[in-house]
Amino acid sequence: LPISLEGLPREVFIADDSLGWVYQFWQAEQKDAVNASESKIGADELPAVTQLFTEDYMVLFLLHNTLGAWWAGKVLARNPALAGSAASEDALRAACRVGDVDWTYLRFVRDRAEDGTAGPWRPAAGTFDGWPKAAKDITVLDPCMGSGHFLVFALPILVAFRMAEERLSERDAVDAVLRDNLFGLEIDPRCTQIAAFNLAFAA
Repeated sequence: LPISLEGLPREVFIADDSLGWVYQFWQAEQKDAVNASESKIGADELPAVTQLFTEDYMVLFLLHNTLGAWWAGKVLARNPALAGSAASEDALRAACRVGDVDWTYLRFVRDRAEDGTAGPWRPAAGTFDGWPKAAKDITVLDPCMGSGHFLVFALPILVAFRMAEERLSERDAVDAVLRDNLFGLEIDPRCTQIAAFNLAFAA
């Protein structure tokens, strides 16, 4: 059934994830045609079949347990007593807070000694010790960026890191992150346009 833009509720246009869902909607007809053809999928058909929108909670879980785990590792290294004394994961998430970033999905674990006693807390994903030591040197590359969802969600995290580490203003931190930290690749030119707009709008 045809749907007019005027008939859509206002919430559709102001939701954070609207651009991603719009792109997936644009691809739906072509995706159905490719799947119905039962032909081998080549480079021309690949975007329509594989570009799916990643929901917010999935993006946040992945970012919180990579960028967030890296940050938590730095916090715990500066305050080793915290790793032993924190009462819960919630307490650790609060202690590792930076700027306005709430680490809702960041997970911590405790290893147990042979005698059953709990060891210090650590990020479940590790602390990414091979990563750069400073946020200004971190590169986030989304090789299949679609509408730029991962980049948009990584932006405020990296801005908070750089504000904390370099004492930058929010505006200067946004400029620095866009210049130094965030990169995306995409085989569909429409995606690059949507992602650039999405990221600029978030900035």
